[in-house]
Amino acid sequence: ARIRICRRAARSDHPAARGEVTMAEKNVQNDFSKGNIPAVVMRMALPLIAAQLVNVLYNVVDRIYIGHIPNVGSMALTGVGIALPVISILSAFAGLFGQGGAPLCSMARGRGNNDEASRVMGNAFSMLLVSSVALGLLTWAFLDPVITVFAAGKEASSYAREYLAVYLIGTTFSFVSLGMNVYINAQGFATRGMLTVLLGAAANIVLDPLFMFVFGMGVRGAALATILSQAVSCAWVVRFLCSEKSTLRLRVKNLLPDMKLLLPCLALGLSPFLMQITENLVAVSFNVTLLRFAGDTAVGAVTVLTTTMSLCMQLLHGLTQGAQPIMSFNYGAGNGQRVRETFRILFISCLTGSMLVWAVCMLFPGAVAGMFTPDAELSSYTAWAMRIYMAASGIFGIQIACQQSFVALGQAKVAIFLALLRKVILLIPLILLLPRLGIFENAAFAVFLAEPVADTLAVCTTAAMFFTRFGRLTAGAENA
Repeated sequence: ARIRICRRAARSDHPAARGEVTMAEKNVQNDFSKGNIPAVVMRMALPLIAAQLVNVLYNVVDRIYIGHIPNVGSMALTGVGIALPVISILSAFAGLFGQGGAPLCSMARGRGNNDEASRVMGNAFSMLLVSSVALGLLTWAFLDPVITVFAAGKEASSYAREYLAVYLIGTTFSFVSLGMNVYINAQGFATRGMLTVLLGAAANIVLDPLFMFVFGMGVRGAALATILSQAVSCAWVVRFLCSEKSTLRLRVKNLLPDMKLLLPCLALGLSPFLMQITENLVAVSFNVTLLRFAGDTAVGAVTVLTTTMSLCMQLLHGLTQGAQPIMSFNYGAGNGQRVRETFRILFISCLTGSMLVWAVCMLFPGAVAGMFTPDAELSSYTAWAMRIYMAASGIFGIQIACQQSFVALGQAKVAIFLALLRKVILLIPLILLLPRLGIFENAAFAVFLAEPVADTLAVCTTAAMFFTRFGRLTAGAENA
């Protein structure tokens, strides 16, 4: 029998010979109720971690190129740092429909209802198209007031304006590639989801120096390289989800909005949405406060620090994106034991990852800062600030593992509260209050100290809430 199978596979018309995914292979990849949990989690998570690290890499490369623009690199980097919160807010809307719908999609698959899962995915796609066009045009129309809100000096503001004016042209590419790639991962095709990011990263790394230095476009060239790379990723995602290789396929009949599907999707998506939105409110608070107490150099340092922090966040998000489909699938199937085992692996992995990033930042802050800028003053200032800003980042893996598990289990209200807790309730007030209390002689030190204080309080609260609820949730799934 094995010989006959091999002969059929060798024929040019057999799916295996064409590199296609057979139905049997789909079933193996997509059935999260079977197999060794650590192996399944790693099979899903490792490609996504690699993708997230590459994503961070090409963002870092983008900023390194900008920081090395002759004569104006440091100010251009500060200007792009002002533009980043605007871009991140736009990206948060992609997460609203992508990360909000993916757990519901996985739960439906766990119940054996692929038709409902396909309709969730189709509704998410249509909402991503509509919201990307509307938000792109709205931001374009009010670009100058938006940049003013995000606080910068006149020269830095001009670079932010140049970057965003080009970037907004490709808003739809960004929304679709970010929002729909999670549905590839939710079906178990983690390697294909990784390729979405790899293709975009490779294109961006190649196009950045071409447009910025060869064509002399500077900051505008960096933005153009970014949207073209996102267009490549977008085409890859849509092509796969419309093909027979995908278990859940995009169909026109599923694009018509259905409020019974969209409302739960929006409720669950509010947690990652608020996390990203409030991250940008934090950026505004940092920029405004540091600009007042320490000047443009401190604002440039925060750009480097937030990029470094994103390395930790992207690593942890790769882990959670790998574990979430498994957790949601088994929660929908009522298999509490596999849910608990998946969380255990996720918790240990996230904590280990955050501790590794923390150790690098504490031991080699100067080396990390030096990658972003040749400016000795900015590099030295950033190295000093990094040990303060990243002081509690080692335990942040606990926060991410618990909070994202609430999302995977459909606990929208708790996830929303935790998303607001760290940034809105704790961090922003601390940023604004600590330098004004006069407790610390160096006001900038007080501003940077707000981050580890808020992180520590948020981690303790999140862990306490999660471990008092998790047992009841998994027991309830088994009883249902």
